[in-house]
Amino acid sequence: MTHLEKTIRTRKSTYPNDFVSGTIPQEDLEKILSVTPYAPNHKKTQPWRYIVFTGNAKDELAQKLADLYKETTDAANFLEKKQHAF
Repeated sequence: MTHLEKTIRTRKSTYPNDFVSGTIPQEDLEKILSVTPYAPNHKKTQPWRYIVFTGNAKDELAQKLADLYKETTDAANFLEKKQHAF
């Protein structure tokens, strides 16, 4: 099996419940951010901008996203379980 075939066959979707609920160590976060310039980008424009949310700021962001979902989704399409997925 070629590398491409393996990549395609073993890819998976990631959902909010799949994320680690704990804190990512600072060293790991720095490693992750250090390799991001190598990700594909539009015509090498390198459009990356990062904001890392931790602690209370992360919880406030999650609540704001849940509130925005409720405010902007019409009643026929609103799913309470999706609101709480944030």
